[in-house]
Amino acid sequence: MQNPASCCPGRPAHSRSRAFFQAAATLALIAGGVSGSLSTQALAVDYTNPLGSTDSGKVYTNDSAPTNFTNAGTSGGLDAYNNPTSPISTFNNSGTINGAFSAVNLRDYTTINSLTNSGNINASVFSFYLFNNAVITTLTNTGIISSEATAFIIASNSSITSLNNSGTIRGIVGGPNVWTRGIDNQSGGTIGTLTNSGTLSGYQYGIVSGGIITTLNNSGAITGTNAAISNSGTIGTLNLLTGSVITGGISNSGTIGTLNVYKIVTNANFDSASLVPTISGNQPGATNVYLTTPANCKYVSIGGRTIGIDTSGFGANTNAVRQVSNSVSRLANTNRLIESIGAKAAKVAAEPYAMTSDLCADGATAPAQFGNSDFWIRGFTGRNKVDASASSSDYINTYSGGAIGIDRDWSDDVRGGFFIGSGNMNNSLGGGLGGTETDLIFAGIYATKTWGTLFAKVGLTGGRGNNTGTRNIAAGTPETATADYNSLYVSPEVSVGKVYALGQYLGGDFSVTPMLSVRYVYARQEGYTETGATNNLTMNRSHSTTLEERAELKFSYATKAFNDYGVKVNASVGGIGQQNNGGAMSGTLLGAPLSFATPGDDNSTGFVGGLGFEVNRGKYTFTASGDYVRLSGGNADLSANVVFSVKF
Repeated sequence: MQNPASCCPGRPAHSRSRAFFQAAATLALIAGGVSGSLSTQALAVDYTNPLGSTDSGKVYTNDSAPTNFTNAGTSGGLDAYNNPTSPISTFNNSGTINGAFSAVNLRDYTTINSLTNSGNINASVFSFYLFNNAVITTLTNTGIISSEATAFIIASNSSITSLNNSGTIRGIVGGPNVWTRGIDNQSGGTIGTLTNSGTLSGYQYGIVSGGIITTLNNSGAITGTNAAISNSGTIGTLNLLTGSVITGGISNSGTIGTLNVYKIVTNANFDSASLVPTISGNQPGATNVYLTTPANCKYVSIGGRTIGIDTSGFGANTNAVRQVSNSVSRLANTNRLIESIGAKAAKVAAEPYAMTSDLCADGATAPAQFGNSDFWIRGFTGRNKVDASASSSDYINTYSGGAIGIDRDWSDDVRGGFFIGSGNMNNSLGGGLGGTETDLIFAGIYATKTWGTLFAKVGLTGGRGNNTGTRNIAAGTPETATADYNSLYVSPEVSVGKVYALGQYLGGDFSVTPMLSVRYVYARQEGYTETGATNNLTMNRSHSTTLEERAELKFSYATKAFNDYGVKVNASVGGIGQQNNGGAMSGTLLGAPLSFATPGDDNSTGFVGGLGFEVNRGKYTFTASGDYVRLSGGNADLSANVVFSVKF
């Protein structure tokens, strides 16, 4: 192919025109039906080709360009040059422009301030050709810009300040002697900001740049057989954003100042030249290429291959332990823990699931008495949803389980017990990234000490998990890496509270109990090596800690119904704070060391609320309750549990 710098020589305006306008006044409108070429010289004109009209010729200008170019019909395009003092204000195409050689040819200090295409711009060689200080300030394409060779040539000190494509830009034919590129930014050419959320492709290259691109943002598709992006010039910042597809890789022999990779094709677990940067030439970490990523995307690049992992799953697992250990610790809130408190109001309110069988109003007949021990069976379930953030993808954790326990009075003011149980957790990461399923066994001990209507509770719970993790990898052939590993947690807790009787109303006892609780969680995850992928991840042992504080007010109402049934209703509200610390996680990928902070370890605050009820008859009690926790950062947990207990 002929060099583009010499393939479009200048021509006198009158030599290619069928009409030559000369007038003292401004010609404001030229519309429709011109079959040849239109020349404007030394005139300020507006060119308008309305819908349904055909102008198969090209508008040629020398020294003075149309102030506005509008095409809604079919046009031959624009050839403008030698216009240093009269820029084209607007160029709007919603119709079709068919250029025999080029559709829009700008040369010799010609400027278009704003160019918008929502239609079709086609050419046999170059859709856009900018040469010798030609400038387009803003170009917005929502339609199709297509060429049999190269859609854009930017050469010889020419520039596009802002190019925004949400449509299609393509060079479609190709061949051994034909440049087929979506955009060719030659040495001396400049693109300020190139933003692609649509499709940008060339048979050989999507983008070739020997000049300067200050910022390239891609959330769409860039495709080329030889390379999606071939850079021998300077790209200041290359942002591969969510939704980005790079087919053909990135070839770099110039300078890429910063390469930012964000969740490629909505999947930050990636390993493929067709989906992620495979950079030849200067490698990431070398002099000219530096890699920076958001907190949830970590990757290494060795031997021209880039492999990344989304670290959100590690944070999701840590958060799941916090939520499940909370539900397990609440299993200690069993039936008669503070029944030794003398005041009837204390019996009603100091324990969320206190028995109501002997909490009768004065003068009522006391029910039959049974032993001072309780055997109970409890089940729980919950759903924890965490919104996406800068450090984590979104995820949902569901959990459920059950336990059996026994508690009894050990003295007049001390009651305690123990329990054992099992459960299941299932973490599912957004965007199809993968997840973790955990089978959990746990146990706990607990005790309550009372001083009148003041009480203190202590508990210790712990569990062991068998985990199976999956990591879905976006590659030429998608892969799923799996890992089996063990984990454990230990959680001590202490609470203090005081019961205040509010009196008898509506045939029952009202009370309010302010309570302060502090809980600590230590969780450890054993190391593992994945299987099932071409490049498996190895992770070392890691741990996380959480210190949680709660301040709650619990309102209670207890009464008798149908003479034989005791009924109790609870409602609670309060605040919560968490200080999370996961430390550093480390491992290897591609044989290279990989380390990062545990995602989701930001400190958080929020509120808690709950509702519960209890129905009792004789030695049998049924209790149901629900709790809602909302933490800063979009973390919401909804849980429920039921319990059936028998006195003996």
